[in-house]
Amino acid sequence: FLVILSLLIVLPLSSGESHDSKIWLDIGHGQEMDLATESWNVTSYKLPDNFKADHIFNVSGKLYLLGGNKELTEHQVYSLRPIGRSWWYQEIHRKPYRLQTSAVLVGTRIYLIGGIADSSTCEYLETSKYWLSWQKCAPMFGKRYCTAAVAYEGRIYAFGGSEEFRPTRLVQRYNPDTDRWTRLPPMPIATSCGAAAVLNNLIYVIGGFNEMSYLETFVQVFDPTISEWRDDLPVKSMNLEHYGAPLMAFNGSLYIAGSSSSTDTHKKVEKYDPKTNTWRVLPNEMIKSPSGLFTTVLK
Repeated sequence: FLVILSLLIVLPLSSGESHDSKIWLDIGHGQEMDLATESWNVTSYKLPDNFKADHIFNVSGKLYLLGGNKELTEHQVYSLRPIGRSWWYQEIHRKPYRLQTSAVLVGTRIYLIGGIADSSTCEYLETSKYWLSWQKCAPMFGKRYCTAAVAYEGRIYAFGGSEEFRPTRLVQRYNPDTDRWTRLPPMPIATSCGAAAVLNNLIYVIGGFNEMSYLETFVQVFDPTISEWRDDLPVKSMNLEHYGAPLMAFNGSLYIAGSSSSTDTHKKVEKYDPKTNTWRVLPNEMIKSPSGLFTTVLK
């Protein structure tokens, strides 16, 4: 399976629009979704030249892009200047580029974990400092990539991922205060290249592929308050397969967009309503297929 990462983030619409409106920005493919109308449009946000972007975050109203140079030999970081929406290259010491990393925002720190090369690595950027630099954190248990990771209550939860090309069931939690990883109950079904999001104090792990390399429509639900999988909450499977797809929680619902596998690429968006336990395929498709793993939400 080949994954080309794209970037999606939720932002307020520009001045002049309704202040209650939000957009879901796919900067990697030049498109955005108006969450009020659930329709897709071409975005005015552009990527820096000669830059392969992997992750995007909004930290206190400032956008940060993480990715690699054109040759994919080293990691690079950009921040967005609000005037003219121009990108500012952040001078950070050189660091080898890793494919299929996971990235999570906790407070003002952006954590980068895993990846195909040296894939137990954990590093972070402290964005509150004027001069950014990569800082080491404790490595994960085992080397893995294509992990579904999400933050909850100041902790990082990492689900599954691949180790030596095989999906795993490993679940681990990172505590930034103690710089320690803790093993948690394994996933019911081994999954790689899925996505995770928090909704109503539950973590939903969705999509990806299993140990047989089959794309999945099932949903696994983890309760971080008791550190257990909620088999008593059977969530209905999705209508479609979603691999390498961005997932987000917004306004009491889950949204998952597109699929980017070598066998199933589509631009359809599904919305999950936990009150009725139903998935609905939205009538408006993406303009381009997402080919992405990572979603960052700003409410």
